[in-house]
Amino acid sequence: MKTFPLNLIRKFLPLILFFSFGTVHAQDSLKTDDRSSIQYSGVENDHFVFYVKVDNLQKEKMNCVLTDENRNVLFEESFSAQKFEKKFLVPKENVKDLTFRINGKKYHYNRNFSFITRIIEEVTVKEIK
Repeated sequence: MKTFPLNLIRKFLPLILFFSFGTVHAQDSLKTDDRSSIQYSGVENDHFVFYVKVDNLQKEKMNCVLTDENRNVLFEESFSAQKFEKKFLVPKENVKDLTFRINGKKYHYNRNFSFITRIIEEVTVKEIK
């Protein structure tokens, strides 16, 4: 009876190791891209603020496209410079989703942002004497 758990562990150890390394590999694949970064910076004068940076080391022709939830193109620009940096101000009125796409011949990067806007009404009551 004492050898049963040990034999069971020996039998299933390759399977346990396989699943352990499989989960570590899956977490590594969730890393952000080293060449591109798109950051939401907050609200400025009723506009959402985003900073886009792309390192285009091979100087290939790339496109940066910004679309809304209805796939309307809000911004589109082609570039082949080694560095692409841009600040985006998007009016926050009636915006629910934004998608940034950076595409090249061998490079594709997408980032989606969803917004939920709510209005908080504050009422203050003062006593009149």
